[in-house]
Amino acid sequence: MPGQQPGGEPVWLQAHIARLCPYLMPNEKDSCLAVPRRSANGPSRKDEMESTMTKREADQQQSLNLFLARKAEFDRMVAELQQMSDDHFGADPESVLWCEAADLERRNQLLREITDAYFRRGEFAA
Repeated sequence: MPGQQPGGEPVWLQAHIARLCPYLMPNEKDSCLAVPRRSANGPSRKDEMESTMTKREADQQQSLNLFLARKAEFDRMVAELQQMSDDHFGADPESVLWCEAADLERRNQLLREITDAYFRRGEFAA
């Protein structure tokens, strides 16, 4: 039949198999279900995929550990902020001066920026 090679597959199918299964050994080209290999000496694609998954899992675990450490730090700072507030930020309520009010406003601005970013308010609104 025209357009077929001695192997029996049409030329267009052989081209697709060659393109889709470039790592198959020559005797495995008739089945795209065969385990692809780079070479006789190199790792198989299956080994590479398992290695990639292992790397991703390790990366995920490292990311989670870092996130939990940063969250613990955040929770500690929130507790310290509450302690500062309970202590009136070191100001004597009987003799508060303008500088203490200005210091508190600056702290409020910093906290507002954080909360606005998280809750998408103000300049962070979508």
